[in-house]
Amino acid sequence: MTRWQVAASSGLAAVVLALGAGDPATAQTAKKAKTKAKDALPALNAAVLEFARKNLGEQVGDGECWTLANDALVAAGGKSSPAYRDHPAKGDSVWGVGVYGVTVKDGKATEDATDGKLVPLPGDIVQFRDAKFAGARAGGGTYSMTAPHHTAVVAAASPDGKTLMVLHQNWAGKRTVGEATIKLNDLKEGWVRIYRPQPR
Repeated sequence: MTRWQVAASSGLAAVVLALGAGDPATAQTAKKAKTKAKDALPALNAAVLEFARKNLGEQVGDGECWTLANDALVAAGGKSSPAYRDHPAKGDSVWGVGVYGVTVKDGKATEDATDGKLVPLPGDIVQFRDAKFAGARAGGGTYSMTAPHHTAVVAAASPDGKTLMVLHQNWAGKRTVGEATIKLNDLKEGWVRIYRPQPR
């Protein structure tokens, strides 16, 4: 079972992906991952993540999903989606430089060409359109969820960037900031795009 832990340290967000408890090798790997993630996290991403984490359990602005990402970027000194042209269609917000994208149509997944095959980082922004997910639960059974038009902030990412813990609001009837795990390999339809925030 994968367990996510996000901690704040000295005002900077550090992310640890712990794959087990009590195992010395796993603890050492987690410690290295924490140091590496802290060193690799751009300052703008750290500020976006800090804003989203600080508001966990609170409603940001009007409670819309877009508002959390927008307010986090503005507070961090980044460009928000109005600074970019919607893509691929009107209403499909762009939040910075493309990091990763995947589209599933007729059961076939296609990865989008991006600006360098980057791995998602905490503080990146995720945009969903007509996304339908389904797969196995870690403890047994299955799950399904949909995101017709949604925006979230990455809180943590697996090393391959295919499993994300996100912070978002206006999800499942809740207009306060909460957490969810998104498995990109479980996308069955629609698309997901991840953007790296850029300074104003």
